[in-house]
Amino acid sequence: MRLFLFLMHNLFCSQCFSLPLRSVLLQFKQSLTVVQCSFDDYPSAYSKVESWNQEEENRDCCLWDGIKCNKDTNHVIRLDLTSSCPYGSINSSSSLFQLVRLECLTVVQCSFDDYPSAYPKVASWSQEEENRDCCLWDGIKCNEDNGHVIRLDLTSSCLYGSINSSSSLFQLVHLEWLVLSNNHFNFSEIPSEIKNLSRLTALSNPSFFGQIPAELLELSDLESLDLSFNNFHLKLQGPSLANLAEKLANLKVLHLGQVNTASTVPYALAN
Repeated sequence: MRLFLFLMHNLFCSQCFSLPLRSVLLQFKQSLTVVQCSFDDYPSAYSKVESWNQEEENRDCCLWDGIKCNKDTNHVIRLDLTSSCPYGSINSSSSLFQLVRLECLTVVQCSFDDYPSAYPKVASWSQEEENRDCCLWDGIKCNEDNGHVIRLDLTSSCLYGSINSSSSLFQLVHLEWLVLSNNHFNFSEIPSEIKNLSRLTALSNPSFFGQIPAELLELSDLESLDLSFNNFHLKLQGPSLANLAEKLANLKVLHLGQVNTASTVPYALAN
């Protein structure tokens, strides 16, 4: 069983009583295959889209499972398909992108067979008044004195999507610990903006692709670096392993299993 998560913010949507909007939602439903959920692993899982249909008594899509509308305009502003057992592709022609007034979109499913502890941590992140303290969100730890986010642990969080240079992740400049393992970042390369996280002491197993950028070597406070088990998708060739050993002098733990290095182990690391 597979689960994917897409989290998008600052999108915008249309009226739900209208036939065009209902058709958009139903087209999106038809683009997905509802697979068997692992109810033992995630008891709250159920197929929300099964309530979506064009029957007369069910014509108001604002009442469909997983959908929330603006009370004044009836625009669809939230689509939450967390643990709804969907499987399929979302591409550029998806009707999903016609929902132009969405403010929050979550489509989640996880592979519990591969990662029994997997769950969508970011599902707890919201702007609702009773949940406004992000220091209490799953996967986040803040400095108790100043409130800065210092740890972000999204291990096995059912994340699927790209991380690029414009990601707000790189605005978390007080991060000391970043773990992104067991997610799917759509073969993203490590952006050069990783250098913005200059206070990192631990970076663990991000599922990235391509050449490890020289900017990563600017993280001179790193004590633990784990880039292993990327199925040889990552390369450390320019910069080289010798460059890494020279620049990251504070390293105490280094894991590069399945990283293409094309060089011998430098003396500094062998000792």
